[in-house]
Amino acid sequence: MRMLRIGLLGLGHVGSAVVEALSRHGTLLARRTGRPPALLRIGVRHLHKPRRITVDPALLTADAWEVVRDPRVDLLIEAIGGVEPAASYLREALRAGKDVLTANKQLVAAHGRELRALAAERGRAFLFEAAVGAALPIVQVISTALAGDRIRGLVGVLNGTANYVLTRIERGATREEALDDARALGLAEPDPHDDLSGRDAAAKLAILASLAFEVPVLPQDVPCAGIDALSEEAIRGAHRAGTPVRLIAAARRQGDGFEMGVFPERMAADHPLARLAGPQNGVLLYADLAGEVFLQANGAGGAPTASAILGDLARAAGQGEALSPPAVPAIVPLRSGNGTATDGQLVLDGWA
Repeated sequence: MRMLRIGLLGLGHVGSAVVEALSRHGTLLARRTGRPPALLRIGVRHLHKPRRITVDPALLTADAWEVVRDPRVDLLIEAIGGVEPAASYLREALRAGKDVLTANKQLVAAHGRELRALAAERGRAFLFEAAVGAALPIVQVISTALAGDRIRGLVGVLNGTANYVLTRIERGATREEALDDARALGLAEPDPHDDLSGRDAAAKLAILASLAFEVPVLPQDVPCAGIDALSEEAIRGAHRAGTPVRLIAAARRQGDGFEMGVFPERMAADHPLARLAGPQNGVLLYADLAGEVFLQANGAGGAPTASAILGDLARAAGQGEALSPPAVPAIVPLRSGNGTATDGQLVLDGWA
């Protein structure tokens, strides 16, 4: 059975979560794809930096090019962030015949079309589900599930950090307390400017609009206003009035062109986007045939991002010769009464 030999760039929150996820779900991936994953090399900036996870020091190198150019590596995962040198690493990997996965929204927004074309030319995969909404599978829905439909528009909450800060302020925290908590949870960068200013959401919207409308959209094309100028009292006041503020990213077809933007918006409390709390992301798609499609998931943090990366990894590996499925376990009937109704939803005991 052929191994899936992996190179990883970056061992921060996302890279560490990927290593943990591979360890935890490696057998599952092998069963589903027929290719057991093996992590061969990890590129890091500092070899001796204290880390929250333990890795074999023999896997580490301070030279990212060693990972990119290692002929044993089949698939490269990029988790270092920034546009350069990340884009150069991915170009080189694709030209060398490697599949490439990334969680880097700035890179995808700036060079996604180029890298997708290069991947197609070389017959390789360039996948980036994790770059937009972490565990939210919006890229696959647009590019695969709705590939036969015409998307008229989309509106969503695309930044988990900003949504976490808003909902914490609604509940009485100060902005700095909310940010400190977000950093401690791995939901915010040391400098949260892009999250709070809306620039992060603008980059994600540029990616989704490019996919949905099949036109080139760059982050600088997206008009943008963030939540950084909103006072804590304004946020709490809107919440008390039943119209909570959410940082909205929206795009739609309009005549022969398109309208799009990122902006804070007061919303009716029962709107599905207004009900998103903490780091949750959500997107409403409007399509000719499917009508309204709503997706919701955790949109920030290492584990949700790793989930999206492993999903892309499985797609890149293909279905292959899957291993024998596990034995069918005993099935216990699920009956009404195992949970309690809350806000019209069934909350099943022990499922959360």
